[in-house]
Amino acid sequence: MKRKQIFFSVLVLLGFVGLCLTLSATRADQPYLASQQFKVLFQDILGQAQAKYPDRVLQIDIQELPPDLRTEAVPLLKKWHESHPVPGQQFQSLQLRWQEMPHRERLLAKASSTAEPLQASRPRIHWTSALPPLVAVTLALLTRRLVLSLFMAILVGSVLAADWQLLRGSLEVFSRHGFAALNDFFHIQILLFAGFLMGMVGIMNVSGGTRGIVEALKRFISTRRSTKMMTCIMGLLVFFDDYANSFVIGTTMRPITDRMKISREKLAYLVDSTAAPVSGLAIISTWIGYEVGLFQQALDQLDDVTLGGYQAFIMALPFRFYCLLALIMVFLVVWLKRDFGPMYHAELRALNEGLVLRDGATPLTSKTFNGLEADPETPLRWYNAAVPVVSVILATLAGLYITGGGLKILRDDWTQLFSIQTLGTVFSSADNGTVLLWSSMLGCLVAAVMVLAQRLLNLRQLTVAWAKGVSSIGLASAILVLAWTLNNVSTEIGTAPYLISIFRDVVQPLWLPLLIFGLAGAIAFSTGSSWSTMAILIPVAVPLAYELGGPLLMLISMGAVLDGAIFGDHCSPLSDTTILSSIACSADHLDHVKTQFPYAVVIMLVAAAVCYFPASAGWSPYLLVPLGALALAGFLLLVGRNPEAAQRVPDSLPNHLRKPEPARYWSES
Repeated sequence: MKRKQIFFSVLVLLGFVGLCLTLSATRADQPYLASQQFKVLFQDILGQAQAKYPDRVLQIDIQELPPDLRTEAVPLLKKWHESHPVPGQQFQSLQLRWQEMPHRERLLAKASSTAEPLQASRPRIHWTSALPPLVAVTLALLTRRLVLSLFMAILVGSVLAADWQLLRGSLEVFSRHGFAALNDFFHIQILLFAGFLMGMVGIMNVSGGTRGIVEALKRFISTRRSTKMMTCIMGLLVFFDDYANSFVIGTTMRPITDRMKISREKLAYLVDSTAAPVSGLAIISTWIGYEVGLFQQALDQLDDVTLGGYQAFIMALPFRFYCLLALIMVFLVVWLKRDFGPMYHAELRALNEGLVLRDGATPLTSKTFNGLEADPETPLRWYNAAVPVVSVILATLAGLYITGGGLKILRDDWTQLFSIQTLGTVFSSADNGTVLLWSSMLGCLVAAVMVLAQRLLNLRQLTVAWAKGVSSIGLASAILVLAWTLNNVSTEIGTAPYLISIFRDVVQPLWLPLLIFGLAGAIAFSTGSSWSTMAILIPVAVPLAYELGGPLLMLISMGAVLDGAIFGDHCSPLSDTTILSSIACSADHLDHVKTQFPYAVVIMLVAAAVCYFPASAGWSPYLLVPLGALALAGFLLLVGRNPEAAQRVPDSLPNHLRKPEPARYWSES
């Protein structure tokens, strides 16, 4: 075992060094990088100018800028004036000047010869911009300590952002970058949402509601296959938000899958693969507004295209090959009872040893949470768990509808209640962070009231159960905050623009969707954010695809951006959705990533070879998706193995006396 670990460590280190050498030798597109830096700094300068001169119309002199940047400045300035009208008639002149320094690029805006100039600067983008995510992944593989790995990656990025000053960069890890991650109200809402929901689950466990659901579902779930199939179906039903999907399905099904000796890695895979893909494909979800908005912004740049953002989203759905095949793969894996790679060994361990977690695993909920069980005398009533969960789902749907302006639309025209496009618009405009938070608080309240009304727990027992549930995700919350912090650091040092700059010269129309998919996957893997990836790539990919191949290539490329971002999320230990799936399923996060990674890669390879490439050549997606499904089924039958067929059963007992042992979280030793 030690030899294998040493060999693996050497291989990881060699890969890290090789990637660094390759990146340092690769020539980036410097004009593109300067353009991206200028856009960010220009917006910063305009924001400063508006704050300093709120009642004046800004007149920007761009004559001293380099020619390429002058070209970039004109449409940006026009768009700014359209979105920030000033009623006054007074004018304020500002002269822009671009400065390139050894480690930074700076934009100055001078109002007069005596006034202090406004300025904005960012670190220069070069190959070291890719170091933070590389350090995070490398250290995670070597040490299996995710908190340490993320912290070291943030430290590297912070030092780079501080112009290679070690002391200043170290101090800014918390004072600047960490504070920025926690200063985001949406991030706070998600942390509170996770805490309240786990508190609700703690109450459900101690009151016997969770075990009651297990007992109630035993009539319908009698085998491992039916348990996993039920998990998948529930994942399709909770389609409106990926966060809600992960938490509701993971926390509800975990006691049942434990009882059936299904590994936590397998549960996390089923939950994760029916969360983002379902929400990303749904025409009514919290994702669609963001995606449609990005599409609309990109389409507005094309003069001869009358297609709207929502129409483009609907027309691109058949080309969402990775998401479609990911959902098909989940059901194929369950139905065919086939697994491969580390997942096969995880399932074999759960079956043979009753260990749903490997020895030494660090689940993203503490051991305290696994000890939250009902007393033997407590009645097992399924509705004490079902009613709070359903209340969360219904409150989320109602909240999304209300905060998205649905009531106003109904007052104007009640027939719009049945309009799919109206529902899509309403859900896309909703305040999903606030809705999720209030829904989880309502779930806690419903669970508490039901338990107290039935006198199953007293107030002290209820408070202890809730507090233990909330405190069980302390480690997970730390990891989530660190992942957000790393994303902020990567944004500042230009990780995503650098990756784009080294790939964007490959512009053959036939290969463009594949290139876009791969680039989106690389950016999402590096940053841990599918939404940031979409925001970065869609404005670049849509006009480029339309110019090279017209509307068809544009729609395929739209699907490639969205799916590549979700693929990168599935593979990345830095992704918030992957972390949340590990929390909900109480799985070891790195084990979840390690076991899910081969499945995501196989789906990606099939999508690339069988779907994206032929689609670019003109093949119908309605033919390619079934072909992709057949390819996945063939792969599972040829490569996959049935862990149940390899299950060890003692030979000393006759068949009718062989009973499976109950699942355990850790070994007795």
